[in-house]
Order: sequence, then C-alpha cells, then structure tokens
Amino acid sequence: MSKGRKFPIVVLQAFVVVVAMSISFGAFGYMAYGEETEEIITLNLPNSWSAVCVKLGLCISMALTLPMSVHPMHESTERKLSPIQCFQKIGRNSQTKDGFLSQLACFLVVVGLAILAVSA
Repeated sequence: MSKGRKFPIVVLQAFVVVVAMSISFGAFGYMAYGEETEEIITLNLPNSWSAVCVKLGLCISMALTLPMSVHPMHESTERKLSPIQCFQKIGRNSQTKDGFLSQLACFLVVVGLAILAVSA
C-alpha cells in the first residue's frame, strides 16, 4: 500500500467482510437443512453430479490456496534459521546455503502443519 497508515482500516474491512460471509453461509446452510445439518456443509448436499462438482471445486480451491497461506510461515521460519551458527557453517562449505535454508524451512512448516492436522 502506498499509504501504510490506512492498512489497519483495510484489514479491518476485509476481516468484517469475511466474517459476515462466513456467518451468512452458515445461517443459510442451517436454514436450508434444519437441525439435521451436518458439521461439514458439503455432507448435506445430495448425491448428484452438481454436488460432486461443488466438492471438487472446494478441494481444488483448498489445494491452490494452501501455498499462499503457508508462504508467510515459511519466510518467518527461514528468517529464524538463518542466524543459527550451524546453518552459517553449511553456507560457507556450500554455495547452496539459501536453497538449503529455504528447503529446510519449507520442510519444517509442512511437517508442523501435518502434525497439527493429524492432532486436531
């Protein structure tokens, strides 16, 4: 953003819109299916080709947005690893210091997310 002081207002607006959409999606799902509403809303859809298309679209969108969500964690992990002395030694002995740190940071983020997903 060219005007950084407006950033909190933009983030707040985005947050309000996302929360409103989530609440309305949940409310409409509950109104459509009543008390038999499943926790995962796509389980309420009938077994038809259109429901399969919706489920497939959701899976694809989740797979494509995961890298965007993980990227900030990856960068933070890489920044935390770079000052550690053993990684600096690896960098002196190898020309692939940045590549190794980047791959290690990515590996740690993915393993951490997998552990979190399995434990939930």
